[in-house]
Amino acid sequence: MKIRLLIYFLAVSQVLFGYENHQPQLIDTTQYNTIEFVKSPYGLIFTTIEIDGEEINAMIDFGDPNVLQLSSKIVEKLMLSISPTGHKAYFITGESFDIHEGDVDQVKIGNRIEKKVSFSSSPSEMESVSKQIGTEFNAVIGWGYFKQYYTSIDYKQNKFVLYKDYQEPQEVFAQIYFDNSTTHLSIPVTINDMPSNAIIDTGSPVTLVDRKFLAENNME
Repeated sequence: MKIRLLIYFLAVSQVLFGYENHQPQLIDTTQYNTIEFVKSPYGLIFTTIEIDGEEINAMIDFGDPNVLQLSSKIVEKLMLSISPTGHKAYFITGESFDIHEGDVDQVKIGNRIEKKVSFSSSPSEMESVSKQIGTEFNAVIGWGYFKQYYTSIDYKQNKFVLYKDYQEPQEVFAQIYFDNSTTHLSIPVTINDMPSNAIIDTGSPVTLVDRKFLAENNME
C-alpha cells in the first residue's frame, strides 16, 4: 500500500516524514518532542534515554523495526523480566542470537515519557556491536518508534522533532512516497535509470546495493 505525502527533503537539510491518515497516540498534550543526537566517528547517531532513572546511551536505528531494544547488560542491571520469543536474529556473518522480549513501565525519550514500552533483547548482541563500532550503547530506538509520529530530521542541528499533527514544511526540495506496509522505511529509488527500492537505515554507516541487482542490470 503506497501512502500519500511522505518524505520531504528540505533545503535546510531536514527530512519530514509521516502519513496523512495516521493519528498517533501521545502520552501527554505536548505538541512535539525534541530528540537531540550526536554523531559518532563511525557514522552512526546516538541519543540519551532514561529508564527507571538510569541514563542509557541509545542508537537511533531506522533499520530496526522494533520500538526499543535493550542490551542484556542493562536488562540484568535493571532486573527486567524477559521471556523467549522463539525467534532468532542474525548478523551478516551468519551468527545467530536468541530474541527475548519484555516491558518497561516508563521510558524517557527526548522530552517525552512513554508508558509501558515493549522491548526486545538478545544475549550479548549489543555488546558485540559496541566493540565493533567503538561506541558503547545499551539501547536501540528503532523505526517502530519513529513511524508512530510525523518526524522532522535536522542533521545540521543534530535533532529530531516528533509531531502529534502534520506540520507543513517551509521549503520543500523533493517529495517521496514510502511504503507503509513494510516494517522498515522503504522508498522508491532509481539506479542508472533502473527502478528499485531502498531502505533508509540510520544504523548503517555506508550505502549498500545488492550485487544481484547490479548483476541483473549489467552494472557490475
